[in-house]
Amino acid sequence: MADRTTAYTALASQGCDTDYGGVTTELAGKTLVPGVYCSTSFHLSSGTLTLNGAASAVWIFKSASDLIITGGASSKVVFIGGGQPCNVWWRVVSTATFDANSTLVGNILADTSITFAAGASLDGRALARTAAVTLSSNSITGPTCGAGAEAGGGVGISGVAAGSSSSSSSSSNGSSSTVCPTLNYVAPIIIDSKRISPTSISINWGPYSGTDKFIVRYGLTNGNWLYSTKVTGFSTIINALPINQPIWIQVAARNDCSVGNYGTAKLAGGPSLPNTGFAPAPLRREASENNIPWNIPVGIFVGISALLVLIQRKHRFLSGH
Repeated sequence: MADRTTAYTALASQGCDTDYGGVTTELAGKTLVPGVYCSTSFHLSSGTLTLNGAASAVWIFKSASDLIITGGASSKVVFIGGGQPCNVWWRVVSTATFDANSTLVGNILADTSITFAAGASLDGRALARTAAVTLSSNSITGPTCGAGAEAGGGVGISGVAAGSSSSSSSSSNGSSSTVCPTLNYVAPIIIDSKRISPTSISINWGPYSGTDKFIVRYGLTNGNWLYSTKVTGFSTIINALPINQPIWIQVAARNDCSVGNYGTAKLAGGPSLPNTGFAPAPLRREASENNIPWNIPVGIFVGISALLVLIQRKHRFLSGH
C-alpha cells in the first residue's frame, strides 16, 4: 500500500501533455503517442485504442473522476512500434469499472474501488486504496516488460516501478536483491480452533514445510472475506470480533512474491454444549476422555448395586470366607 501511494503521487505530479479538459474522453478510435493524457473521465467503449511507441515508451492517463470500460470483447488496446502493457498507467481519482468481457492493459491505481464484471480481463495490475477490488470469473495477467523496456523511460517517472514476471526484486540503490523461494502450494489445514474470550478466537494449522509465513482471512459468512492478516508461525489469535460471533476462516501460505492456495474454510468459535458432568466410577476414565455426560436412572443403579452385592457374597462362599 505504501508503494501504491508513492506511485499514485508520482503519477499525479506528471504534467499533462494533452489535456482534454472537463469532459468525458472516449478513447476508442484514437491512436496515441507516448505522453501524459488528462481528462475528467476516460471511457473505452466498442472500439480500439492504439498506442504507438517503442518498447520503453510510457503512456499515463490521469482521470479526475472515473475510468469505464464497456463494449465487451470489442473494446481493446493494441500496440504498434513495440509498446508494452507494463508501461501503461491509469491514475483514477474515484472508481474503475469493467463491463462484462471487456479488456484493458496497464496498471490501474484507483483511489477508491475497481470492479470487474464477469469475463472481464486485464493485462496489468489492479490496485485500489480505500475500497475493494471486486472480481467475478476474471483473468488478470501481471504486466511483463521485455528486453529494452525501462519503466518511466520517455517521461522520467520518479518512484513508479514497472511490473515484472521475475521473482527477483532489487533495492532502490541496487545494492541488494531478494529472490523469492518457490512456494509449496499445498493448502494449509486448520487443525484446531477455539474461543478464548467473547471477542477472540485462536486457531492453528499444519502440517506445512518450506515457509512459516501465512495469510489468514476471515469473515462472518463463508466466501465473504472481510479481513485478512499476515502471520509468521503456525497459529494466531484473532481479536476484536463481534461478541460470541462464529467466523469463517481460511489460511494460505505466502512469501514476499505470492500467495499459495487457500485451504478449506472452517467455522470457528461456535457455541459449546453445556457440561453436565462425567460418568461415575468405574466408567469415569472412558467418559472423561470422551467428555460424555452420563445420567443413570435410579432403578437401574439400585439393580446394579444388588447384583454387585450378590457377586461379592458368592465369591466369599466359594473361597471359604
